[in-house]
Amino acid sequence: MKAITWSFGMQSRAASRVGEKPDLSGAVEAAARAGMTEAIIFGKDHTGFCFYPTKTGVMHPRLKINLTKGMSDELHKRGMKAIAYVNFGMDGEAARRRPEWRQEKSPGVYSTTKDHFADLCLYSGYLDEYLLPVLKELLTECRVDGFFLDTMSAFHYCCCPVCRADFKAKTGHELPLPEDENNPDWDLFGPYSFRRMTDAIAKVREYVHTIRPEAVVIFNHVGGPWIPLNFPGVMDGVVSCDPPAFFPWISLYSNYTSSLPVTGDVFVERFARGWGDRSANDDLTMIYKSAVIFMYGQRFCVGDRLHPEGRLAPGSLHAMNLILRNWRKMNRLISSSAKLAPDFLLLYSESFKAGKALKDFSRGKIYYPLGSYRLLLDCGRSFMVTPEMALARNLDTKRFLLLAGTEYLKPETEKLIRRFVADGGNMLVGECLPRLDDDSIPEWLGIGGEASEPYQPCLYLPDFRKRIADSERILVRGDVRKIELSTAEPLLYGYPQYDMTLMGGGYNSSAAEPADVPLLTVNRYGKGKVYFLNCALFADYADSASRQQRQWASDLLKKLWKNASFELESPSGNVEIASWRDGEKTSVHVLVNHGGRRNSLQYLHTSEQIDAPQPVYEVVLKVRAKAKSPKVMLNGKKTECTRKGEFLHIPVRMDDVWKIVKVTE
Repeated sequence: MKAITWSFGMQSRAASRVGEKPDLSGAVEAAARAGMTEAIIFGKDHTGFCFYPTKTGVMHPRLKINLTKGMSDELHKRGMKAIAYVNFGMDGEAARRRPEWRQEKSPGVYSTTKDHFADLCLYSGYLDEYLLPVLKELLTECRVDGFFLDTMSAFHYCCCPVCRADFKAKTGHELPLPEDENNPDWDLFGPYSFRRMTDAIAKVREYVHTIRPEAVVIFNHVGGPWIPLNFPGVMDGVVSCDPPAFFPWISLYSNYTSSLPVTGDVFVERFARGWGDRSANDDLTMIYKSAVIFMYGQRFCVGDRLHPEGRLAPGSLHAMNLILRNWRKMNRLISSSAKLAPDFLLLYSESFKAGKALKDFSRGKIYYPLGSYRLLLDCGRSFMVTPEMALARNLDTKRFLLLAGTEYLKPETEKLIRRFVADGGNMLVGECLPRLDDDSIPEWLGIGGEASEPYQPCLYLPDFRKRIADSERILVRGDVRKIELSTAEPLLYGYPQYDMTLMGGGYNSSAAEPADVPLLTVNRYGKGKVYFLNCALFADYADSASRQQRQWASDLLKKLWKNASFELESPSGNVEIASWRDGEKTSVHVLVNHGGRRNSLQYLHTSEQIDAPQPVYEVVLKVRAKAKSPKVMLNGKKTECTRKGEFLHIPVRMDDVWKIVKVTE
């Protein structure tokens, strides 16, 4: 597990003094003592100010020191790398000097502020005339070792004259405008934007590597859950992303980056209300957020702010030491030779961001599979979130594949899944039927077609367990469609609403008789099986977090996949498991307590804290094991277990943020 890294941030405004009483050596020395090998320092901020004497850019008007080079020199003295933060898409000062560089959101509409940021169009001249020369200065004069390029709005839609002319030249069509949502040329705009973004990223990387071949080039979010596509440098470099700092985003991002070849950076601020605040997260919150990153072996890039005087701000050193101690404790219990060993794979489809064949790319649409993530977590399953570009390296017939909300599969992914199933793989497709380029349904689903209009806006689930007298059936909201089976067989039927109609403004009671539309089907394809769940259980769980839905889903997964090696029984969910294997005879299981979260009612995404003490959950870890008397350790100390059939049952009292169970046969 890689050591933590730090971002010595310095977002600023013109009126603020910068570097009045610097202690750059002290700041860097603290990072070195914490075992860091690199740090992010500031080259150019949101406002557009550079923190070094620049010939191309705009130096901060009240800068007292060469902050960028000073930090770079101090890092190099200690054998550490200096990665320069450069805001790639925002620059208020450049916009105020060159208004023709502004990004045009719709005709005559720009995103600008009086004395702070502005969104710029990369293709207007800003990249070639301004941004690339600034990168060159940072490499040659400040001697930085690479860049963290904060994409922000850089690749958003723009209808400036340059973009209109380029689209017309490349496609022969006029650029569609935001108010014309039904313009068929949007189908051209998505692939065009993807190619343009790919070319821009490749151009920057080539420019930087011509000057310094070994330089690190990171584009924030590119390749991550926000932009889950394979751009230049993604699969052989670090993917970094800063998730919303509340449940389940940090966990989802950490899990996602764990599927990639290179350890990812999960960038979370140490402040309670986001980047602009100075109220620190409390200790328990920082331990919790760091544990969620470390459980997947990813690197915590801690977002911080230097004091404007050019020194560590109050609270920084404490946070640094606190997170370091947590990392060391967890790292001691997970061998460096261990590898993540999920039982389930959750496909993170490119179509979530780009739609069918990239047609929705750069239109601001995105679907996050929060419901499927939360449901697998609460069902106590060890699973990995994998984007399509990493599917081949993680797909294994010993793992169960899940597709939820995937509307489209590109040819390469469909071929990969087809081979997986034919070779004996098993999978579940839920919520919708994925389509191919010709709008057909993959043959391995065994479903020939579906109705264009919904059959019902909801469905009630059949019983897996005996219902309490007079209790309602389990409701799942979301459209259900009639499907035409070809080679698939029906396994379960749900229940429609009473008289097939709503009751006032809400859903009606369950009908007494099942629907004539299959809820669950199975298709035997080659040596494998493909199941289809014809309801929106995963999406609905994102909103409902229903205990009944969770129990039903847990029972379903047990019925569909009996070869899972690990399972965590937690009556209320809220405890996440990441399982590792160290050789054939040792497994390590990291459990994290998600209880006790407390949020602002106005600014949910910036202020999640963990109340102390956290709720205590009594859970049971089930581990498939052959040995009669395996050695079981809980946080490094021997603990008891019982055997039930093929599984060890290990009781764990989750009275702390995290616990680690090690089983050696």
